[in-house]
Amino acid sequence: MSKCMKEATPEPPSLPALPPPETPRTTREFRIKWQNLEPKLQNQFSSPTQRQFDSIGRGLQCLLDLSDITRAERDLLYSRIAEVVRKKPTSRHRVQKGGELAAEYAQELIRAKDQKDKEKWAKKVARVRKRAESKRKKELYESGVLRKKSLKLVDISDIGASNLTVPIPDPEKASNQEGIQDPQDPKSTILKGFEAGDPQSWLEEGNIELGEEPILPSKR
Repeated sequence: MSKCMKEATPEPPSLPALPPPETPRTTREFRIKWQNLEPKLQNQFSSPTQRQFDSIGRGLQCLLDLSDITRAERDLLYSRIAEVVRKKPTSRHRVQKGGELAAEYAQELIRAKDQKDKEKWAKKVARVRKRAESKRKKELYESGVLRKKSLKLVDISDIGASNLTVPIPDPEKASNQEGIQDPQDPKSTILKGFEAGDPQSWLEEGNIELGEEPILPSKR
């Protein structure tokens, strides 16, 4: 009886069940799996197949980069749209929560703005004039330096001819004596010989009409 019975052979130990591979859902997961798999497949193919494998890997990296850029732009666009929707439309009839803008207050704001613009323009004009004055003084100083050098050369090579020539003027001294006329001053625009005013006013003051000769007293 014992001879007819078969001996029970022990079953080989079963291998642990591996979890099914998860499909990558994001570019980050795909890059991680590709970095783990690519070294195992290197140098496993023939030369033409290996070159194709490398080109496919480079193409996949480019596609992943474009996907990341597109996703970032989409998220930025959605955030801007949500911000616009969240903001309440402002009313153009009211400038503040206190109520509507009154006419007197509006005129006051306009005058304040005009005054501010005038002050700003005056400061700008003052800066321009200051720069022009500094430039003029610098040029006069350089001219004075050249004059002094010229006088030294004349003194060195003077053989008595300096008394027969016109002396070299000092530009700084001449400028200080003459002064600078303000272009905005109306008197600076009057030509020489017309300082008394408009000739038409002379005729009106003397009651002399154009085309008539003045009556002169007879000589006796």
